[in-house]
Amino acid sequence: MAHIYIPYLRTADGTIKRVADAFFDSPDDRLGPFLHEEPLTGWPESKVVWAKKSGPTVGFALSGNSSPD
Repeated sequence: MAHIYIPYLRTADGTIKRVADAFFDSPDDRLGPFLHEEPLTGWPESKVVWAKKSGPTVGFALSGNSSPD
């Protein structure tokens, strides 16, 4: 199954931004250092995994558009 992830950014003040014009295509569920899961409210995706637990960082959220190969 293809896994399509949408990038998110978290700023120093905790603001979350979705990078709608980009995506990350992964052949498996391995996201390397992205270990810190957080639920998302008000976004198309339901949760995001961040590279850092707090502070400014980048994260990825599994898109609802992921589909079989």
